[in-house]
Amino acid sequence: MHRSLAAKSLTLFSLWGGLFAQFCPSASRISAVRLILPTLLLLSALIPAAPTASAAMVRLNQSVTVTENYVRLGDIFLGLDDRLSGIPVIPAPEKGKQMVLSGVQLGNIADQYNIDWRPTSRHQNVTVSRSDQIITSEMMVNRLESALRSQGVDGNLKIELDGRPAAIHIPGSRPASLGMEKLDYDQETGRFQALLIAAIRDDVIQRIPLSGRAYSMIAVPVLNRRMGPDDVIRDRDIEWKKIRTSRVHPETIRDLEQLVGRSPRRWARPGDPLRADEVQAALIVKKGTIVSMVVRTPHMTLTAQGKALDSGSMGQAIRVINTSTNRTIYATVTRPDVVSVKLSDIGEFVAN
Repeated sequence: MHRSLAAKSLTLFSLWGGLFAQFCPSASRISAVRLILPTLLLLSALIPAAPTASAAMVRLNQSVTVTENYVRLGDIFLGLDDRLSGIPVIPAPEKGKQMVLSGVQLGNIADQYNIDWRPTSRHQNVTVSRSDQIITSEMMVNRLESALRSQGVDGNLKIELDGRPAAIHIPGSRPASLGMEKLDYDQETGRFQALLIAAIRDDVIQRIPLSGRAYSMIAVPVLNRRMGPDDVIRDRDIEWKKIRTSRVHPETIRDLEQLVGRSPRRWARPGDPLRADEVQAALIVKKGTIVSMVVRTPHMTLTAQGKALDSGSMGQAIRVINTSTNRTIYATVTRPDVVSVKLSDIGEFVAN
């Protein structure tokens, strides 16, 4: 519109000039120009200049990040003057989201604001992102844990909230922080009440009330599969499990060395903490198996065949029946399926 008005004014000026040059004498022409020129200057002053920008100056900003609720003209096109660059043109995407402006949309925006720019291809576009900071519930719990530790609550903590707080969206690129305005903690029950604040520098954006329980946790070794007295516990059979410290029995096994190479006395379920009296040395002689009975003297070593009446681990005394004499004696397990007989029992050891 502004361009057409300016063109019409120039045309009008040329037309008047031609008429005076053709029909008016020299003196009259000078007088007429003196009369018409102020009018034309006034007319040109009343016609506003079109807010255009040269195509050579304007560049497309292909990746735009905004922090406000709208996208300004200067966010999309670079090289505009201050009058144009600050004009809001479209709503910004939702916080943390983005949108794409196609070449057609960009061309329409340029036409609307008389910007001398055209897309060079149909694939030319601009991606607009909305800057956003998210304070998650995990971040709130971490800040709460730090505050509890500053009050002397030690160990591995497990925090159970009464309700899961919603994430907080903070617009803008300025870094936000989480502070603790209030914290009450009961050592006996583990109950707490806290008031967190989300702030940007000294400006409080939101206050977040939290409540729940905080438990001290301890990691203990447990079996990862069902095992019985005939099984020997290896490293691969063990995993670590965190449980509340208040629920740990004084006799609960806490060290790996107390399990590896041993066997459960009874069938044990996976994931259950074991007590020291619930495991035993691994059985290397099983009840009902044939064993070698060995007796040693200063001058000789005697062996005989027997049958184990009990299961036994290394160094354990078990009952063994001599299959030749059918006499039962006590022998000490020394190796897998091997037992040692005392010299004092040699009378029971030797066949009749």
